[in-house]
Amino acid sequence: MTGLAGMGEGGRKETLMTNDDFNTDAPRSWPEVLKFWRERRGLTQREAAVFFEVGMRTYQRWEEGGAKPVFKKPEMVEDVFL
Repeated sequence: MTGLAGMGEGGRKETLMTNDDFNTDAPRSWPEVLKFWRERRGLTQREAAVFFEVGMRTYQRWEEGGAKPVFKKPEMVEDVFL
């Protein structure tokens, strides 16, 4: 068990957080984040491309990891994470 440790009462070491506390199903890369966001919203890739104001092939490359996303407006990024 690996985790962040702190000092408890009396100077004894106690674990504050372990690796088990993290959601292992959480997306970890832009392609995973975008696909998770799109599926959670019930969108097709075409609809996601329209939302981000890019061509469908560009969006597909983002989701496939072939290109890094470039967002035209800050609120687009906010929508992905909220």
